[in-house]
Amino acid sequence: MKPEKHLETILTGEEDSILDIGTGTAGVFHFHYWNSKPFQRKVCLDVYEIRRDIPPSWDKIIADAASLPFKPRSFNVIQCTETIEHIPPKKWTQLLQQLTQTTHNLIYLTTSDETRHQGTPQKQAEQRNPHLKFQAYPPKTTLTKHGFHILYEDPHHTVAFKKVTPKWESTFKDMEHYIIDLTKNLEIKTVLDVGTGNKGVVAQHYWENTKKIEKGYACDIWTIKPLPPVWTPLKMNALNLLEVLKPKSIDHVQACGFLEHLTKKEGYRFIEIAETLARKTVFLTAATYNHGLTPDYKVKIDGNPYHAYKSNWHWSDFQELGYETNIDDMREGVTFSEEAIAWKKL
Repeated sequence: MKPEKHLETILTGEEDSILDIGTGTAGVFHFHYWNSKPFQRKVCLDVYEIRRDIPPSWDKIIADAASLPFKPRSFNVIQCTETIEHIPPKKWTQLLQQLTQTTHNLIYLTTSDETRHQGTPQKQAEQRNPHLKFQAYPPKTTLTKHGFHILYEDPHHTVAFKKVTPKWESTFKDMEHYIIDLTKNLEIKTVLDVGTGNKGVVAQHYWENTKKIEKGYACDIWTIKPLPPVWTPLKMNALNLLEVLKPKSIDHVQACGFLEHLTKKEGYRFIEIAETLARKTVFLTAATYNHGLTPDYKVKIDGNPYHAYKSNWHWSDFQELGYETNIDDMREGVTFSEEAIAWKKL
């Protein structure tokens, strides 16, 4: 997915002002999108020079990004793309604090590794503009410790965002929160958990002690954590579940962190199986990008050969199938950005 598509994922359409940091001669990131909006304020900023053909509707300011000349909460959106790697690491904290102080809503930030530019015209640009010199490639932890959520990561890029004023500042919604919200007013007697593995059943305590289910099934092709007698282990390929369970025999089917370990074709096939088995609800989560720098990252950690990443999923993949998703909560920064969560009442 292109960086601008990641940005569009977290925008709500209600933004009214934009600050582009590190504009340079490349221009405003995602310019055509922003320029089409009747914003109250559009500003582009760079420490050295700014592309001359940017329309006069944009204010152009020469300033240091680590010392922004704006009042607190001056902008709805700040984007800082391919810029932080040109700033000395000793100023990273100051920069991220300045960004947080200057927006009242959203920061969108991307980085790139200098190794990607070795032997390219980038080196010529550095000779012309000393501020383009790569200082360092900030690790993911530099961003996460400042409250950023990672949208995408590979060996040479990181795409991250931060919501400065979430709707529920003290609440972070994980998978169990969504499961409870989905099923709290329903009578659930049977549950199927797919991809159980060594972590166990998601929301296990809720199912056993609040819902007091009569029967549960835990499915995994590799290993299944020991569970109380109410759960029947099914050590098998989940794509064959209809061979052992009857259609409409399960009240609630859930598969958390499972679909990304199937191909996209297999994933859609499993969703069909889940909806065939379920009587009331289906709950799914899937990674929006590989967690780790290689598809076999998890395989190397836990030795599970089935833990390799074979696909990535987007909220729209589920919405097109009639599922509700957590995308609005993700945009508010109060739930996972690296995990699309989706649910359907049948």
